[in-house]
Amino acid sequence: MKSKVLLAGIMMVILAAACTLSAELPGEVVLKPGETASHASGSITVTFVEVLEDSRCPADAVCVWAGQVKVLLEVAYGTETQQYTLTLDTLLEGDVNSVSIGGVTITLVQVDPYPLASQPADPADYRITLDIE
Repeated sequence: MKSKVLLAGIMMVILAAACTLSAELPGEVVLKPGETASHASGSITVTFVEVLEDSRCPADAVCVWAGQVKVLLEVAYGTETQQYTLTLDTLLEGDVNSVSIGGVTITLVQVDPYPLASQPADPADYRITLDIE
């Protein structure tokens, strides 16, 4: 019984560690939903929470506008944590594709997979590329 509890505890630690990337920021980082990138110093962490909207024109369709994709990030800097929505492709009034926090700029560079009308994306399959300078 004790070995099962110990094994379960070890698995939880491994899973928690798998969700956090230690990135050499500044630079580009690719995150999947729920994954966090942290600066080597630990001063800033960025978590990809979810895709809020993906209205980009599917690659296998004809559309009247290109559309856009919006992602929700959670950024912790020092003792403060805030959520930000970044938009890629068509920026409408109020949309931003980058945010600056504590002298660090986080820019949404890419969101994959690109949509297909014939094959809707599973939310778990999304990957975002951020440029953190």
